[in-house]
Amino acid sequence: MSESLQPDSTPPSPPTPPPFGVSGGGVSLGVFGKHWTPGLSKTRLAASIGPAAAAELSRCFLETTLRRLGAIDAPGGRVVAFAPAEKAIDFSRLPALRSGDWRIAPQAAGDLGQRMAAFFREHSPAVLVGSDSPDLPLAAVRHAVAWLASRHGERGVVLGPADDGGYWLIGVSGPPVAALFEGLPWSSPDLLATSLARLDGAGWRRGVDYEVVAGWYDVDDLAGLRRLRAGLGQERLLRELGEQIDRLVPP
Repeated sequence: MSESLQPDSTPPSPPTPPPFGVSGGGVSLGVFGKHWTPGLSKTRLAASIGPAAAAELSRCFLETTLRRLGAIDAPGGRVVAFAPAEKAIDFSRLPALRSGDWRIAPQAAGDLGQRMAAFFREHSPAVLVGSDSPDLPLAAVRHAVAWLASRHGERGVVLGPADDGGYWLIGVSGPPVAALFEGLPWSSPDLLATSLARLDGAGWRRGVDYEVVAGWYDVDDLAGLRRLRAGLGQERLLRELGEQIDRLVPP
């Protein structure tokens, strides 16, 4: 059993001012965004629809995600953690950022686990999602934010299962749990199961020390894109996304 996974069992200490960069006003909301460079973006989807269309869809997905998440209360602030760092100007020009509700910050170096751990060291408590699920369930994100807020600064984790065996959402309250960000099978169908096994094996209790919200899916290939297009409802932003998909990938 890893001591770094032990849930806190002692009474919380009196609150102290947070260090620079850490949310002191409630739960933050973050989105990991990768630049929409043709040939480097959505490569599995690009194999079916071409690199230019895949890259443009990647940008549309990110824009839609940011605009939809703007409807969720995030008292700790909203941040787009972007990569690569040299594309800061392109990210700053995204229309969704014109409202001023989002700010941008470059992702740290390293693998996905190292980058996420660095994000949560700067922004905790926080809920983090990617931009591969533009129709993500807003109710599940609200649930995650509310659950982390209920921790009142005590250590906790919330995960949203993805259909591919990973997770589409992760939230952290308190310092990042090293065992959830180090030595995990990233981009494998065992990611979520391994993460939950580590929590359970360390004595964390579901619904008490960690929470699991509704599952969803990522759009990584043509089958995922077709699923997305077929499932888009009447929400205005999703209707607009559907029009963009039809323009780039005619039915």
